[in-house]
Amino acid sequence: RHRALRAAPGVFELQVADTPDGEKQPQLIVKGALDREQRDSYELTLRVRDGGDPPRSSQAILRVLITDVNDNSPRFEKSVYEADLAENSAPGTPILQLRAADLDVGVNGQIEYVFGAATESVRRLLRLDETSGWLSVLHRIDREEVNQLRFTVMARDRGQPPKTDKATVVLNIKDENDNVPSIEIRKIGRIPLKDGVANVAEDVLVDTPIALVQVSDRDQGENGVVTCTVVGDVPFQLKPASDTEGDQNKKKYFLHTSAPLDYETTREFNVVIVAVDSGSPSLSSNNSLVVKVGDTNDNPPVFGQSVVEVYFPENNIPGERVATVLATDADSGKNAEIAYSLDSSVMGIFAIDPDSGDILVNTVLDREQTDRYEFKVNAKDKGIPVLQGSTTVIVQVADKNDNDPKFMQDVFTFYVKENLQPNSPVGMVTVMDADKGRNAEMSLYIEENSNIFSIENDTGTIYSTMSFDREHQTTYTFRVKAVDGGDPPRSATATVSLFVMDENDNAPTVTLPRNISYTLLP
Repeated sequence: RHRALRAAPGVFELQVADTPDGEKQPQLIVKGALDREQRDSYELTLRVRDGGDPPRSSQAILRVLITDVNDNSPRFEKSVYEADLAENSAPGTPILQLRAADLDVGVNGQIEYVFGAATESVRRLLRLDETSGWLSVLHRIDREEVNQLRFTVMARDRGQPPKTDKATVVLNIKDENDNVPSIEIRKIGRIPLKDGVANVAEDVLVDTPIALVQVSDRDQGENGVVTCTVVGDVPFQLKPASDTEGDQNKKKYFLHTSAPLDYETTREFNVVIVAVDSGSPSLSSNNSLVVKVGDTNDNPPVFGQSVVEVYFPENNIPGERVATVLATDADSGKNAEIAYSLDSSVMGIFAIDPDSGDILVNTVLDREQTDRYEFKVNAKDKGIPVLQGSTTVIVQVADKNDNDPKFMQDVFTFYVKENLQPNSPVGMVTVMDADKGRNAEMSLYIEENSNIFSIENDTGTIYSTMSFDREHQTTYTFRVKAVDGGDPPRSATATVSLFVMDENDNAPTVTLPRNISYTLLP
């Protein structure tokens, strides 16, 4: 017999082996390499021929199917996948699909997709569908936390043992304007700043920097470009800390004074700084700094009146309060603490309490000695340098009725002619009172012979109510009383002696002889 194989030369070979029972056993031998992915089946013709003459033969078709072995690894369409992903994308948002192919079939060609070299962050933020290769968002991604995700994905078949391929995935997280600008206010120089409060002396020069303002935005591009201003009508402004253009997302400013500060006008400012980014829509934030203006001794004490006039009665008790003067100082603290003092010219007569401003009298005042005192009171503050103000105090010593009226003479002597017409002046007394006002207003009285004489209050002139006759009475003596208008009234008296001078108003008479035989000659 003869057997032959056709249609697959070099790949298969037919060999005949002898069996123990003397039979011939044909065997199909694989001679060449089989590659299912190149050719998955062969159709062979098997012919058999006997050794007769003529020989007889027959043939059969032998179909050989090549079964798959896992000899091909999956292959990605590209080695690097790169995509942009907007931050804050909602969970479930598809990003990209990874695709791999495997030339094998069956389980050897079934591919599953898994993370390869990937951080915990990648596995937490992203989801990879192992069947479809779709990469999607698992949790929202914040670009400010991570701006790029780079990892590998493996395509793995299910053969035994499995074969794999890997691809690199680069996800660029694109910025959204989801961060407000940040404003940080810091101390600078010697200006104290703590807990959002800066203490600035009122005498600082205009354009003095008082704080450092740092503004930043975690966003990117235009979303992170920040402009910064001071709002409101306050004497402060921002100036860039550097003339050169730097990172637009981070800027530094100095907060300067833009006008003089005056503690007495405004003691505290609330400086509000607003930062706005250039995103669309824009986001803004603000921060504030309380500026407490510190007092300097730039205001002297000021009295309410430039001249203080008081009336104070004489005959006082030493140590009595005459008046109180008060000065105010617009400053504060030690700069506003005031000490009062007097001119040295009246130090023995008056004293002043340095704290209260009470003016005390040291002696008994006598208006008749000195009726007016004028002196200065000084008020000095306790600042550095010391500033002072002054006022003029006038003490008018008020009168008390402490003086009796006083006649210029104890006895007034007047000479009058007899036969003087009634109601004619016969003399004038002079009386004075050292007191003042009503205490010196006097009333004059005739104590005796009030029916004969009268006296005029204003002038002290004494008038007679009748004509005098020396031959009838040659002298008159009476007392004049002066009473002042005080309460109680005080008085004094003086004696008036009036002598009647003779006139030739009587003819001689004959006393002897006592008869009527005489003649009166002219």
